[in-house]
Order: sequence, then structure tokens, then C-alpha cells
Amino acid sequence: MFRRFKAGATFTIMVLLLAGLAACATETAPKLSIQDPWARPAATGGNAVVYFTLVNKGNTSDVLVSASSDAAETVGIHETQMDEGIIHMVPVSPIEIPAGGRVELKPGGFHVMLVELKQDLNPGGTVSMTLRFGKSVEITVEAEVREP
Repeated sequence: MFRRFKAGATFTIMVLLLAGLAACATETAPKLSIQDPWARPAATGGNAVVYFTLVNKGNTSDVLVSASSDAAETVGIHETQMDEGIIHMVPVSPIEIPAGGRVELKPGGFHVMLVELKQDLNPGGTVSMTLRFGKSVEITVEAEVREP
């Protein structure tokens, strides 16, 4: 009888420990979403810019590491900076998304640059891109093409 109790108690303790670990893991995971994705119109061969807001409702920060799109030859994450009256698009990576916070990619700040477009981006259309993060799964975004 003692062996049966010991085995049952050991099993119960292991189940409780695993449940506790699982609860900790889910509580600390980033919970990312994308709000209001949009792109400026642009012609084939040119460059376009995509803006959106990254929202993290989790208890752990994450980082936007890279982006890709079939609509462009290359895709980069940039920040607009002013230097002696000249505007520069400076490559940046990663962009931190704080726990419980948000980061806005907007005109004059962070943005995703689609370089050498393979197709026209016309108002009313959409452009698809995939965002990759340090901890979270990648997210595919459909950005509406519109005038600012």
C-alpha cells in the first residue's frame, strides 16, 4: 500500500510541477498584434513604405527582426533621421516591442521599406508582407495601399 501511495504522490507532484511551468511559460510570452497596416502608393521598380502599429499585450518584450514581401526585391526596416537638414533612411534592426507596450511605425519614424517593387501599389489595393520576431511566430500582414 505504501508503494502505491508513493507512486501516486510522485505522479501528482510531477503533474502539478508541469502545470505550474506551463502556466509560467504562457504568462510570460509576448502576445503581438498588428494594427492599421497601410502602404503608400508606388510604381513598379520604385520604393514603397509600409506603416503599422505593433502591440504587445504579453508580459515579455519581443523584437521585430526582419520583414519580407513577394512584392519587392528587398525589404528593410528603417528609421527616418534628419542630419543637417537632410532626411536619411537609416536601416535599423531589431525594433523592441516592450511588454505591455506598443511601437508605432509612422511617417517620420520607423517604417518598412519595400525596395524595387515588382508590381504597382495602387490606392485601394493591398500588399502582403511577413514580419519576423525574436520570440513570436511570424505574422503575415495585408497592408492597404492608400494616400497619407
